[in-house]
Amino acid sequence: MNPLPPGQAGKAPVGDDPEALFAHGLDCLQAGDSSAAREAFAAARTMAPEVPEIHANLALAQEDCGQYEAALDSCRVALTLAPGNTQILLNLSALLCRCQRLAEAEAVCLQALESAPDHPGAWSSLGVLHASQQREVRAEACYRQALEIDPAHRNAQFNLAYLLLRQARYEEGWQCLEARTSQSWMQRELALPCWQGESLAGRGILVGCEAGYGDMLHFCRYAPMLKAAGASRVGILAYPGLERLFATLPGVDRVLPLGTPLQPGDWDCWIAPLSLPQRFASQADTLPASLPYLQVPAAARERWQARLTDRGKLRVGLVWQGNPAFANDRQRSLPTPALLAPLLAYPDIEFLALHKDGASALPGVHELGSDIDDFADTAAILQQLDLLISVDTAVIHLAGALARPCWLLLADHLPDWRWLKRRNDSPWYPGVMRIFRQPRTGDWPALIAQVAAELGHWIDTRPAGRTP
Repeated sequence: MNPLPPGQAGKAPVGDDPEALFAHGLDCLQAGDSSAAREAFAAARTMAPEVPEIHANLALAQEDCGQYEAALDSCRVALTLAPGNTQILLNLSALLCRCQRLAEAEAVCLQALESAPDHPGAWSSLGVLHASQQREVRAEACYRQALEIDPAHRNAQFNLAYLLLRQARYEEGWQCLEARTSQSWMQRELALPCWQGESLAGRGILVGCEAGYGDMLHFCRYAPMLKAAGASRVGILAYPGLERLFATLPGVDRVLPLGTPLQPGDWDCWIAPLSLPQRFASQADTLPASLPYLQVPAAARERWQARLTDRGKLRVGLVWQGNPAFANDRQRSLPTPALLAPLLAYPDIEFLALHKDGASALPGVHELGSDIDDFADTAAILQQLDLLISVDTAVIHLAGALARPCWLLLADHLPDWRWLKRRNDSPWYPGVMRIFRQPRTGDWPALIAQVAAELGHWIDTRPAGRTP
């Protein structure tokens, strides 16, 4: 959903107070302070209830705060005040999609296209709705229609990238992925030329930091390839909590915590991590998938070997929740850990919760998160597990990078492109990952029942002793 500036759908707020509140709300939205934005727009609405932009932007803030029904109400009020406004219609469609009300979302999006048939954003949004319902041929046609109208439309390019990569159409997919905006801050802040694939001989290159922890754990595998390509020095920026772990990457000379001031002359160029597959022209048969590509730091290994005493049982780690701020978290995470109860019926297994926030609501599951300092600690725990069972979040990437056995619980609604289509394994983590997919959108109980049955088979057929 996109914010509306004053005047886009009617007259701007009048009076000093609502104008100031509206401007403050926009500033808060851009800064990511959704609660403050919601308060500002709500106050402005009280003073100027006739202004559609206030209601439309209040809906954005309410959505970001998880108040979906309130956001829907605000969007509809905005449309009452500005009937047929294309951007408000698209915002409402996106919100309905997020709430899994796909038929309603599609009807609203088609209404937007009726009023603006040459609106590339409307075509791109319709493509997302088709993709959400596995109509990928229609989705691709919508994205390409948007790009025919506006070849530089970033959202359409990015959405097309997601679809192509999910189908392993990598050459065009990597190119379309370059339209993402998550790397734009690096171009502004690093004051270095971006590496475009030219010779690296004798040059120092810095791998930037973008997207989430899982993305960094996934794409850091490319950093050693830069040294193999001739770079004299390779550095990598790291989110807090990844520094110790990334220090184990072969061929990486320096790990810089995010925010480290760069000294003049340290680096000759930079590259965004998600651009590395495009620069190395990765194809289905050339994905860098040699495992493990990360190692457990010695201090973390020693700490957790002492912490996890052997109880004579198999050890299985559980992760049921990702970062709630992630846009698709409502679909990828379990709504309640109680859904995992069927897994706990096996007395031969010691279950461990690996959530760093320490949140555990499952009786009989040992919570370790309160003692986890960083991802090096998580890696050390994974090294001592026989199996990890996790939703699609950073820990599943870490287990794969360490070559630890892991089962991925994958939602049916717009699953990440990395997991491809209809596969129960991953070419990115060969031999260690199994993928269990929802049979239909939202049906976690059926998926968990399948995993519980497979867990019993796993106990019966695995070799004796802990997985090395």
